[in-house]
Amino acid sequence: MAIHIQSDKLPQNWQTRVKEYDISKLSNQTKFIVKLYKSQITKQGQEALTDSRIALFVQDLIDEAKILNEADENWSKLPQELVEDVTSEFGKINDIWEFSKRDDSMFQEFFAYSKLLDEDFIWKNFTRTKGSCDLSMTKNHKDYFIEVKFKESENTFLSRITMYLNGMSLLNEYEFIRGKKITVNLKNQKLDNNTRIKIVDEVRNFLDNKEIDFDGQYIRIYEGLLPPSNTPYSEFIISKTNNREEVCTLISKIFLTKDGHIDTMKKKSKKYPNFIGFLSWSHPFYSNISISKIEQCFKKLNLEFELYVAIHGVLQNDELLYIPKFEEPVQ
Repeated sequence: MAIHIQSDKLPQNWQTRVKEYDISKLSNQTKFIVKLYKSQITKQGQEALTDSRIALFVQDLIDEAKILNEADENWSKLPQELVEDVTSEFGKINDIWEFSKRDDSMFQEFFAYSKLLDEDFIWKNFTRTKGSCDLSMTKNHKDYFIEVKFKESENTFLSRITMYLNGMSLLNEYEFIRGKKITVNLKNQKLDNNTRIKIVDEVRNFLDNKEIDFDGQYIRIYEGLLPPSNTPYSEFIISKTNNREEVCTLISKIFLTKDGHIDTMKKKSKKYPNFIGFLSWSHPFYSNISISKIEQCFKKLNLEFELYVAIHGVLQNDELLYIPKFEEPVQ
């Protein structure tokens, strides 16, 4: 995985400037998000910059906060109760990698709300409890309950390594990688949770060593695109999805297994009337296959509830699929 590390740097007093930044003129919705990011900076310190949204927030704030003020216009349109509920669910997350995943999920809930609003759904305030759905909205005098799920692909995890290194390069302590072109290669194809933890540890070790040439048990890092001579390495291969059958198999493998996202939605649809699923899937496969064939795979599931699927690809426009509730054909 080739990475071009950014060239910007933060002033030494960046944490103080973030802490002292006046947010009184921002909407209540934006205040919840900014306070969330500020608390993460207090908790994680420098490592908070490895969340790409926090890094952008800090850089923008130290400049003239133009992006934050523009975002405030959009965030202020979100229901205050929704933003307060979502930001409160971060709880006591102590790992920045877990925080970043939750950060992505938060904005997927905001995205789901906005898309359903465009389709004439109306926000309905409700009290979230453990196991409840994420959103409650009304349409045509009916109450709907919406479950939002974000699925991170292997490629998304690898992109977090890029975010991590770019975030740390903003600090003078890690300027040794700033502006450089480096390559991070995996030494095996296995990416289960335990292996991911080991990879994260080795990325941290790489930064602590402050030498671009790093040879760990799980990753190999070097400058440029060509590996040092006699260096074995393995390029990570994204799940093969070149035709409809392979996509359908992949969907079953990751979403329909026990406690998979759609499996969970099936269970919740039994408990909540007028249930709607909203699935966000970050996976760079559809450069090789038409979006219509992906849609066919989801329709073949014959789900007993409506499902929206937001597909995020690499070098592709995002697509939002609507999968209607399956209806038995009339005999």
